Amino acid sequence: MLLKISILYSIAENNFKNLNLCEVYLGKDLHEGFNIVCLEDQIYKNSLTNTCTVVYQNERYLIPPKSSFIVSDFSKLSYLAKQDIVYDLIVIDPPWENKSAKRKKDYTTLPEYDLKKIPVRRLLSKHGIVAIWVTNKPKYIDFVKHQLFVEWGVRVVAHWHWVKVTNDGEFVTDFSSIHKRPYEPLLLGQRENCELRFCEIPERKVICSVPCNIHSRKPPLNFILSSYVPENALCLEMFARNLLPGWLSWGNEVLKFQNSKYFCKNTSI
Repeated sequence: MLLKISILYSIAENNFKNLNLCEVYLGKDLHEGFNIVCLEDQIYKNSLTNTCTVVYQNERYLIPPKSSFIVSDFSKLSYLAKQDIVYDLIVIDPPWENKSAKRKKDYTTLPEYDLKKIPVRRLLSKHGIVAIWVTNKPKYIDFVKHQLFVEWGVRVVAHWHWVKVTNDGEFVTDFSSIHKRPYEPLLLGQRENCELRFCEIPERKVICSVPCNIHSRKPPLNFILSSYVPENALCLEMFARNLLPGWLSWGNEVLKFQNSKYFCKNTSI
């Protein structure tokens, strides 16, 4: 179903004063055949319980049910901070600086110290969880544990790993490889004074999956982390390149992997 997008309600006067940031709802009463002209400075929300399709620059994008997204760059972090909304779960997949990204120019990287500017202290709920993907560089792991989490007011509670396997269950590369290891770390933190936990978070955990053949795409964590947050939790993903049902996704490429070219029709139904 292709839906027209229209501004049904603006909350700029309340939470986004002087920021010109508006909520844009997708609803079943809208007409077909409408192209999105501008993505910036808007919060787009699919208010439906089913997936809908929108068009931007002649490309079709699938918007999951109850999902929201903000197309924004790092210079506009204040849009998030001034919502007066706190999240029970924040997942962050930073564009870490590395030689491969610089060589291939696949995406713009970010110096690690700029991550301290993310207003996690204002965005994270009292008992919330922050999960951040890290490369295997000891430098970055140490930075997150001993500098970034301290700046954000959270403490390390878990050090997990995503292990990449083939369709046959073999590791995608040898564990002894010094160039490309078959796993990536995921560090979890909670507020330093947090005492309440909805479910005990295991300090160590291994997530196994067959990686997508698109570089740097991580497995979705919505089901994996759902046991550790309250029901109907408010969840935010930063530097997202796809959308998740019920989540708010933020970044300058949030619709990248929602493009219809990455999907195929289910002909078995």
